[in-house]
Amino acid sequence: MSVIGLIAPLIGSLRRTIPFVERRTEPASDRYFEAVLLRQDLDRCCGLLRKVFGQPLKDFGEPVRLEPKVQNAIDLLGGVRFEQCLFVVKDETQQAAAYAALWPWASDGTRVTLKVGLVELR
Repeated sequence: MSVIGLIAPLIGSLRRTIPFVERRTEPASDRYFEAVLLRQDLDRCCGLLRKVFGQPLKDFGEPVRLEPKVQNAIDLLGGVRFEQCLFVVKDETQQAAAYAALWPWASDGTRVTLKVGLVELR
């Protein structure tokens, strides 16, 4: 499975389905997407992510237990904490992965940042 082929359709689906309150990437980007959604839209967003990724590698409120290659890649993105959620699917070579991270805001409980993209696994 090519992880590159997963990202563009997912980003398009997210853009069409979720009423984001803030978009942080250019509309033309098909390899990385970052936006802010309201918590009320979180279930719908997670449903779209599960269709592509399956179950989260690390769900909200669960301890972080990632294999070293994935942990290193996610650390470069800012890491993942207890209250956050992370979806990951590796490509067939195990050298790259597609990810989606959901980071609830500590300063505003109504907002969640979504990051979707590709990472190299080393």
